[in-house]
Amino acid sequence: MRLLFYCTDNFQLMDLSGPADVFTIANILSEQQLFELVYVSQFGGSVVSNSGVSIETHSFEELALDKNDTLFIVNGLDSNPDQSQKVDDFIRNAYEKVESVCSICTGLFVLAKALPNTYFNATTHWRYFDDLKDQHPNISLDHTAPFVNDGKIWSSAGISTAIDMSLSLLENAYGKKIAQQVAMAMVLPSRRRQNDLQISFHLLLQFECSSTKWENLLHWIQEHIADDLSIENIADHMAMSPRNFTRHCGKEFGLTPKKLVEKIRFDTALSLLQETTFTLSYIATRCGYKREENMKRAFMKFLDKTPNTVRKELVGV
Repeated sequence: MRLLFYCTDNFQLMDLSGPADVFTIANILSEQQLFELVYVSQFGGSVVSNSGVSIETHSFEELALDKNDTLFIVNGLDSNPDQSQKVDDFIRNAYEKVESVCSICTGLFVLAKALPNTYFNATTHWRYFDDLKDQHPNISLDHTAPFVNDGKIWSSAGISTAIDMSLSLLENAYGKKIAQQVAMAMVLPSRRRQNDLQISFHLLLQFECSSTKWENLLHWIQEHIADDLSIENIADHMAMSPRNFTRHCGKEFGLTPKKLVEKIRFDTALSLLQETTFTLSYIATRCGYKREENMKRAFMKFLDKTPNTVRKELVGV
């Protein structure tokens, strides 16, 4: 399978290197060339990223597009790229011929300019939501997803989410096992799926923390998620009275201690459900639910789906 990476001048390096590494590592682990990676620009030759790293590329004229190709569009920080008719024609031709077209971060603006009359669902980096809405009304924007697949068009928020999108493309092509092996080789903490958030709940909590003390509490709760995390026990760990801890918890996170633990417990269970083949009973015990039925109630509360339903949906992802 051939992967074409179209790179603009001043492209974002990780938007290219993240996906490229996913497929290169897949080749290494499988001990065969599952993917051929080809780097492309309008004129060919050297293209420089916004971090100063340059790559050698092929020009449009050197390529004969194939129905089994996948095109990635890698742009920089410009949400209003000045692209030529030649670029528009290349992308439009690729959209008609290749298997998939994948935009990364502001690459969506490049794609949207080339396909002004094509309506599709997509996402981009959260900083560019307003720009996209103003410039491209033909796109229905998902404001939360790390990546979106709508037919032959894939789009991601960029940076690390481009890795998540690439892992899903890899899984679609060659199965979940190789995708999981690549994720482990890249030492990823977890894989985000299309229905996850661009910015994780845990990262948002860390952002809200006023000190390392409260950030460390989040790690401590995760490490002890199977234990009795009553207000009294957590307050004791923080060397506070339950009343004082409850007040400070609300100030730090905007949540009661009970709701904070509930959300961290659910996120941990969801991650294990998505990334492992552990039984539901084991996950429930591992995450402190004690009984499978208790975990089921939590999933219905947060997702309006049972754990069984979530796992069955993942098989088709």
